[in-house]
Amino acid sequence: MCWSFVLVPCLGTVCGPGRAGAPAGLKAAGAPVPALVWREPRANRQITETMVTLYLIRHGQTDWNRERRWQAQLDVPLNDHGRGQALELGTWISRLPLGTLYSSDLGRALETARIVAECFPKGLSVSPDHRWREFDAGALAGYTIAELRELYPDWWEADQRDPVGTTAPGGESFRDMVARVTQAATELAEKHPAQTVGVVTHGGPVRALVSHVLGLTGQHLDSLYIDNCGLTVVEWGPNPRLLALNVSRRWLG
Repeated sequence: MCWSFVLVPCLGTVCGPGRAGAPAGLKAAGAPVPALVWREPRANRQITETMVTLYLIRHGQTDWNRERRWQAQLDVPLNDHGRGQALELGTWISRLPLGTLYSSDLGRALETARIVAECFPKGLSVSPDHRWREFDAGALAGYTIAELRELYPDWWEADQRDPVGTTAPGGESFRDMVARVTQAATELAEKHPAQTVGVVTHGGPVRALVSHVLGLTGQHLDSLYIDNCGLTVVEWGPNPRLLALNVSRRWLG
């Protein structure tokens, strides 16, 4: 059985749906915040055997995130704040019905995944998959936006015109990233039909999957922002659905 959730105000106590067998609502650590309340999918939204529910998690913060420097596929580690974010998220979601956890093979995602996995009562296995890596920016990796505008003006102008099809020098295009993450998601649906699976990845792949589900064009991509340790939920299969976008402590309070 897969579960969906809604957010309700919950001050001082952990809220729950009051039904036997349903996972209890969860309250994040620290100040009282809205809790997750679980409910069964409506009858007209059945989870078929060809679908998987994906809980997509962006990795915790790094120093380069703070500097707004493009990490891309460079292996920049988590900072202490990022490790704290991962622990907080893991504690918060530790009663979700996740059977296993997949991760990008980059260190910041793997460390986030392992911290989250250890928060579950019985632990979770973590399986690395390079297809969940961040966007391959090639020669553009390591620079800030201001630096890119100055150093790569031709690429910058082309990307503003066509953010989906423009290829980074020595890297890939957004369209390429969409192709690899949708392939990875489809394989998870085949391997874990009608199950719930966690994936720790990066902002780019989450945006790629969400844009594919919603049919967003290049002009709308900048409107999708994913926080460090933000949680996005997608039912992936022949008719994919977005269930939640960027659930995070930043906007929960």
